[in-house]
Amino acid sequence: MLTKDLLNFKTRSTQIVPGFVDIADESLLLFAQQLLNVFSAGIGNTREEIDSDAELYLQGQTELKLAKGLYKLLMDHAEFSLSEENASGRRHDILTASALLLKHGSTDWHKSPPSIEEYRSSVASAAATDLTTALYPDLPAFEKLSKIKTFNATQLLQRYNMAQVQALLLTAQSLTLTTEEMDAANLRRIFKCLKFFRLLAEIKQSKSKDVIETTIVIDGPLSVLDGAKKYGLQIASFFPVICLLQQWNISARIKPKRSVKPLNLDQTSALVS
Repeated sequence: MLTKDLLNFKTRSTQIVPGFVDIADESLLLFAQQLLNVFSAGIGNTREEIDSDAELYLQGQTELKLAKGLYKLLMDHAEFSLSEENASGRRHDILTASALLLKHGSTDWHKSPPSIEEYRSSVASAAATDLTTALYPDLPAFEKLSKIKTFNATQLLQRYNMAQVQALLLTAQSLTLTTEEMDAANLRRIFKCLKFFRLLAEIKQSKSKDVIETTIVIDGPLSVLDGAKKYGLQIASFFPVICLLQQWNISARIKPKRSVKPLNLDQTSALVS
């Protein structure tokens, strides 16, 4: 999900309006594809190298917050692994060998100190290891990209729009879902996910002119758990399930900054789960 500093929204007539992007915008699609290429071509590269390659494209964008938001989503879908399994043991051998050489080095060193290259060669020989790799390969910067979730530029922009809403819902005081969904399977999915995410909800159904309207009121973290972040994350994680409905409308009370504002969305938002 997006962090608070990457949120993009406006307040219009006291209502929160998320900063959705146009998923058909050619320039955005090109930029999204460039970022995707950095990751697809970067399998086996370190996190530091991925950051460096992506920075070239990020700095070329006028909307830096948007650019960083897309990059953050890609990093969330990337898997990194340690570049070396026994990094701590190898580092211990190198530092121990280095300390012993400094303490009990050749007597000639007192007269003519060795060059950096000669000293490194002596340490490598004493530790029986290769010094061309990083001394601290277990630091996050040296983790290597092992896998990236496969999706295209359009899907990345769709995920960005979804992430904007999810980030806002992290501070939801309440969320009310209203739907006239007739598909029983879709409704069962909603109820299953309510239980899965352990959300407190009041469910009502009313019938008018052969149309059954279902209303689900979910209490938010600010009202039931004194702002517990975990509960807000559960509401945000639940939201994409709502977007699977053919017809839906939500009204949420959120607190993105100091005051509580309403957030109203429906299926016309074209959000893709």
